[in-house]
Amino acid sequence: QYDVDVTSGEAVIALARRIGADLVVIGPEVPLVLGVADAVRAAGIACFGPSKDAARIEGSKSFAKDVMTAAGVRTAGSEIVDNPAHLDAALDRFGPP
Repeated sequence: QYDVDVTSGEAVIALARRIGADLVVIGPEVPLVLGVADAVRAAGIACFGPSKDAARIEGSKSFAKDVMTAAGVRTAGSEIVDNPAHLDAALDRFGPP
């Protein structure tokens, strides 16, 4: 195991070069959303993991909902609440299941 900041493309690239990795697999959501896989590929190292743009659908639930709606995919109703004071009112609009 190696001590590396997995959210830093530069750090992952440096480690991959130091250990002579033929392939880097980026699994956690945060590094993918931050574009670490893109940085590794741009450095000429083979990498398994979606691009930053593709990972956005996993990293942002509101973006995923927008994509599903635009594609005509049925999905549960949702509401974005960015203020905790509005949370109870938003929940009341949904009612019980």
